[in-house]
Amino acid sequence: MPDPNAAQRPSELPQAKVRTSRLRYWVWLVPIGVAGLVGYYLYDYFAAHGPTITIVFDEAKGLTANQSDLRYRGAKLGSVKSMELSKDRRHMFVKVELDKSAESIAVEGSEFWIVRPEVSTSGIRGLKTIVSGEYLQVKPGHGKRTDHFTGLEEPPILTDDQQGVQLTLVTDKISSLGRGSPIYYHDIQVGQVLHYELAQDGQNMHVQIFIHKKYAHLLGTNSKFWKAGGLNVRMSLAGIQMSAETIQSLIQGGVAFSTPGGVKEPVKPGAVFRLHESSLPEWTEKPLPV
Repeated sequence: MPDPNAAQRPSELPQAKVRTSRLRYWVWLVPIGVAGLVGYYLYDYFAAHGPTITIVFDEAKGLTANQSDLRYRGAKLGSVKSMELSKDRRHMFVKVELDKSAESIAVEGSEFWIVRPEVSTSGIRGLKTIVSGEYLQVKPGHGKRTDHFTGLEEPPILTDDQQGVQLTLVTDKISSLGRGSPIYYHDIQVGQVLHYELAQDGQNMHVQIFIHKKYAHLLGTNSKFWKAGGLNVRMSLAGIQMSAETIQSLIQGGVAFSTPGGVKEPVKPGAVFRLHESSLPEWTEKPLPV
């Protein structure tokens, strides 16, 4: 009699049938699709966004994170992403995310400043910011790649790559001159005052001026410079004569120059001239037409 407790032979055991379900392949399509979508958005982000730069200002009044823009020639090149106070609480670190097309401005020599509405003796600037809000402006440089900059507290007088001649004028007092005050030649504006500073001797002021390239040929070592702001009053037997260079110079001051007798020797950039309080009659005599 066979033993009922004996183990069954392998051939007599029931065989399991394994069926492959097609559903498990479809399940893998979900994470693959998600990964592909994430990859697309990452590519789109990095394709449209450039580097993030840091600009240090003494104060960032008027700027707002995720609202204020960085502009150049009226076009948006990036936006302010965050603002942080320095550890010594003396500066503000403004982080700006550049557009991909603007990554070339992240180089040494680029200058950044905040455009605000301003009314001064040099004129009225930034009126559009009253509606649109303050924004950052840039003057691109041409140096090595960098992502750290020191912002300007005041906008530069020359915001483009303008060519010309820079000179230094020495005077006892500034009077009504300021940054951006015009330089005149026979009532025509030919340049601007860049800035001024106290001389090392503490007695004089040095005024840096800029003459545009197309007027540089009017300068000579014999040129004479004088303050054009205010009224010029002269007394003679014919009575009292009053005159001013222009209405603009009467309001905001300025500098005028002439080259009596014509240019005898061209000036070199950086040349130093005396800034007189007023002109002499022989300086302002215009040559008669030939």
